[in-house]
Amino acid sequence: MTRSKPPKLKLSPEPFDQLLDRLGLIITVTYSLMVLISISVLPEQVPQHFNLSGEVTATGSRYLLLILPLFGSLTFIMLYFLNKAPHTFNYTVTITEENAEHEYRKATRMIRWINLICALIFGFVSFSVISTGLGFTTGLNSFVMYFLMVSLFGVIGYYLIYDRIHKNRH
Repeated sequence: MTRSKPPKLKLSPEPFDQLLDRLGLIITVTYSLMVLISISVLPEQVPQHFNLSGEVTATGSRYLLLILPLFGSLTFIMLYFLNKAPHTFNYTVTITEENAEHEYRKATRMIRWINLICALIFGFVSFSVISTGLGFTTGLNSFVMYFLMVSLFGVIGYYLIYDRIHKNRH
């Protein structure tokens, strides 16, 4: 059985969607600049790994810190542009002309939340490495990290549960 191709729609982001995109961009640019500015004042060895309690378990060259804004920026850019093609996503319902706009908006909103939370995670880890490397803290605040991870999986869970509850309404 072949499925029909989902319709391609050109969706304009709603104001709240634009806010999520802008916040993610601001956070990504801010922590990237923070890393670039602080790299020259950091000691040669900075935290490279934290355990579940937030304690430093490995150190490495300060230049490895540059990987965080690199991967964080790539993640932000890829998710941002992925959102331009919601017809390529996998959905829990069959996409029709009638439900396409609703499903696409819901899916792109979820991706925007994920993108924002990922930017927060990369920014928080960058800040933690820098502040620990400079001696302001002794490790990563594990409560904040757990909160961010629960938020990430909570967003995904929310949209999956929302789909399950509202499956026959759209």
